[in-house]
Amino acid sequence: MIASVHRRLVLLLGGVFFLSGFSALLYQVIWQRLLGLFTGSDVRSVTIITGAYLGGLGVGSLIGSAIADRLSSRQAVRAYGLCNIAIALFALASRLFFYDVLFLRLNTLAETPLLMLVTVFASLLIPTTLMGLSLPLLAKALVRSIEGAARLISRLYAGNTLGAGVGALLAGWVLTGAVGYEWALYVGAAISGLVGIVALLAGARFENSDAAPTRNGAWLQNPFDAPRAVWGWCALVFASGFLVISLEIVWFRVLDFTLKSSVYTFGHLLAFFLIGDAIGSLIGARRVARIRNPRRVFLLLQALIALYALGVTWLLAAAAGSRGSFLATYIAAADGRITLVHPLILVILFGALPALVLLPPAIMIGYYFPVVQKAIQTDTQVVGQRVGLVEVANIMGNTAGSILTGTLLLDTLGTPGTLKLVGLLGVLFVLLLLWENMRAWSLRARLAHGGLAAALLLVVVAFPGLDAFWAQMHGAVPGRYFAVAEDSTGISAMREADDGLVNIWANGRSQGDIPFLDWHSFIGALPALVHPDPRSVMVIGVGSAGSPYAVGVNPAIERIYAVELIGSELHVLRRFAQEDARGAAVGALFSDPRYTLVVGDGRREVAISDTLFDAVIIDAVLPWTSHAGLLYSQEFYDVLRARLAADGLVVQWRPTQRSEATFTRAFPYVVLVGEIVMIGSSSPIPYDAAALLARLQDEQVSAYLRAGGTDAASFTHWISAAPLTVWGPQDARPAYDLLTDLFPRDEYYLNNPLGAIRYPVSGVGWVELEG
Repeated sequence: MIASVHRRLVLLLGGVFFLSGFSALLYQVIWQRLLGLFTGSDVRSVTIITGAYLGGLGVGSLIGSAIADRLSSRQAVRAYGLCNIAIALFALASRLFFYDVLFLRLNTLAETPLLMLVTVFASLLIPTTLMGLSLPLLAKALVRSIEGAARLISRLYAGNTLGAGVGALLAGWVLTGAVGYEWALYVGAAISGLVGIVALLAGARFENSDAAPTRNGAWLQNPFDAPRAVWGWCALVFASGFLVISLEIVWFRVLDFTLKSSVYTFGHLLAFFLIGDAIGSLIGARRVARIRNPRRVFLLLQALIALYALGVTWLLAAAAGSRGSFLATYIAAADGRITLVHPLILVILFGALPALVLLPPAIMIGYYFPVVQKAIQTDTQVVGQRVGLVEVANIMGNTAGSILTGTLLLDTLGTPGTLKLVGLLGVLFVLLLLWENMRAWSLRARLAHGGLAAALLLVVVAFPGLDAFWAQMHGAVPGRYFAVAEDSTGISAMREADDGLVNIWANGRSQGDIPFLDWHSFIGALPALVHPDPRSVMVIGVGSAGSPYAVGVNPAIERIYAVELIGSELHVLRRFAQEDARGAAVGALFSDPRYTLVVGDGRREVAISDTLFDAVIIDAVLPWTSHAGLLYSQEFYDVLRARLAADGLVVQWRPTQRSEATFTRAFPYVVLVGEIVMIGSSSPIPYDAAALLARLQDEQVSAYLRAGGTDAASFTHWISAAPLTVWGPQDARPAYDLLTDLFPRDEYYLNNPLGAIRYPVSGVGWVELEG
């Protein structure tokens, strides 16, 4: 093949590999959301899905290492094309498979973590294996000489990663919010189909007689035949993959906290990381020919990445702890909608801040990809094998890091401790470098690298501990009450504010106050006092404990199940109840035998429960926060209806027009109390405002609520002063778009404006602000 033709084919396949990166990222985001319905949205489930996805990619890379070099270039390109067409077909069927079959009909397969992992891994195995085959196949087809192998493979990798980064931006900010998950899948399938067709057509231009010869009659190439040096590099890449994914989890946790997680945040941050990775790989590809000692460069980069991660995170905490700074002000804000932020602050928060935290280390991570390729690519007959083996090592490190960090390290060490562990790994990399070169290096070189190890160790030792770090991030004031807990599910804190109230925060968002907000008490007490004979109640969302505490106002209630997604909230609530006299009402959740506190996904807990509930209360959740749409969807209300006992009630805040339209269409009987809280049921609702007011005047009721800091009289406006709206089975419902699992429009509020939002206000009823 002449050089000019080869260059054009490289550009063509590099372009389609960019597109396949775009579609692969799109699939990952959507499939994770759909599988989250099956597994739940807690950290354990997310870790299982991520591990299964990475595991499938690893299987594909391993297969690629065994077959790529046994194919001719034409066969490899055509195999790549067929892989993408198969991925497109799977994507077209994935909505039906993941949602209608796995979630709606086979949800019993998620009863245990092991069964859940096996099911998710099996369900993702086909598309992820096909994705994992891609780079070994293209490397085999396009590499013509060892001298240019590292540069070419790195450019391919960079193009694919850049496509994924662009996909993260466009999918997160535009595509899924504009058309919903199902149609976004169809867009991805169209792209994969186009990639496959182009590759099949381009395959005819490649040689068909350059397959590597078989050995000992075996057609498959044994990936374990690689030289010892290659396996040494695989070990280093595994360790680096572990370090990188651990840092990525920590960075995303800290930035998610800072930016107040929404459906837009994850894709936005991921785009910065992926684009930085691609830039680093492109820079490395240009400079790789000048690198004489790849091992030294690789080990040095690991230490620099760890040092930068510790330093920039420490700097971010210091900025957040500076009272009056724009960062501290934003973190302290309760709402978190991007539309409420000044454009200049928005550019800093969503542009400069992620760039500062993520781009430099991501560029270093991308830079060492060509460094590794330079070290391992020594024979054109085994290019595909070497690419596949290194990919497998990296993916195995990523998988181990995601599982260990996401389930164990954050539970036991928290964010600061995990960062310190990463820093110690960086020290080990430098020490390994020193040990290998102790005799060959000059004294100056030994001192320079020893100084780097010492500096990194010093930063590890001096880096703030868990309490001090999160006190800075929360803007805690010395001398005022502050308690924090962190585990794999998130970060929760109790912080005394300037007005003397104690706020509870979860993952950077305010969950309420102590004494309890009147609104939280009202939404909990309402079904407890309206239902004629409540025995079993579920509360989804513990928050400040105001709503679940208020449910206990009715002594006839025998069982109260309170489900909280962020387990660390329960730790800080218990601690506050033990340490501070103001936490007496909170302590009831831990001492009253009627309460059962569950850490998990509320929607999933309802679905798998054997109990029929007399009332289910969804605590006030801001509908524009990440995954909130799962608690406002038509399909969720269908699940709730099936779990209600006779005359059972569902109670939820009415924040938006779409939430009202969806709720009222889901239940035959609906009462909108005070124009702000909705009660739904399959039976006529026995709501009597006069009787409710009379019950609130009962001394036992008012004393119970008063113990939580709530005056029962504060409920009066919601009950009597505001209008009451009632719907029966034959009444027309509000004509707004519905919220569904596959199109949670309120979460994507930038693409689908919220309209007028109703906020509860004690003594006033509610205020309406434009969304």
